[in-house]
Amino acid sequence: MRAKVRGGDETSSNGIRMTKTICAINANRLIMKLSTRSIHNPNNFTCFRQIVAPPGGVTGAFARHYLINWKLLGQAICRSVFTTTATFRIFGLLLVASAASAQEPIIDMSAVRSNALKVLTPLSNKMPGAEHDCGALVSLGKNLYFEKRLSVNRSQSCNTCHPVDNGQPGADNQSTSLGALGKRGSRHSPTTLNAGFQFAQFWDGRADNLTEQAKGPILNHLEMALTSDTEAVDRLKGDQEYPRRFAEAFRGQKDPLT
Repeated sequence: MRAKVRGGDETSSNGIRMTKTICAINANRLIMKLSTRSIHNPNNFTCFRQIVAPPGGVTGAFARHYLINWKLLGQAICRSVFTTTATFRIFGLLLVASAASAQEPIIDMSAVRSNALKVLTPLSNKMPGAEHDCGALVSLGKNLYFEKRLSVNRSQSCNTCHPVDNGQPGADNQSTSLGALGKRGSRHSPTTLNAGFQFAQFWDGRADNLTEQAKGPILNHLEMALTSDTEAVDRLKGDQEYPRRFAEAFRGQKDPLT
């Protein structure tokens, strides 16, 4: 394994002495660690990297300059016979890496921010389409988000798997969410915070917008498990308040609750 160090000819004697000291310390620590852990176990390489890499050294400047793939490097070391020759090769790598760490580049953070702002802009304080919203529509949407009658056994609402109350992040932080019938889905629930800014909905992007997305979880047999959108409408129409509130939110429509 070879690595080219820019400006290596200009390394000062102080830098060389410091490098030798670091390598000597790392060597002792590595030998002590190897006496209690098997180097042939790839899982041990995380410990190995933490031992031999001084802060700002291999894991810092050297990795940024030369793009070391630690996983591949670890596998190569662990699968080889750890002979004296291999040991000297590793320490040689550390010697070069420590010398490189003394030549850390100066990053112009103002330039980085300026370039980032060309493609990343602050979020708007309004969702797309919010200009058509009214107080009645927003209030209705909030009630529907917490409405448990939209699940087959009236046990779950949107907020069950995407909790936003009490300062929660719009996701339940589980690997997969538990549905109304006690079955788990195949994917974990994404956050609903700022979902209106997304150009597609669901992890696979199968819905173009929130209008298309809304009925998906309600009709999914692993989630809220209603059998049809007609069943959802009938449940809401059977409530005394929802027909009136839909009429207020969607004024002028002949049948606003659909």
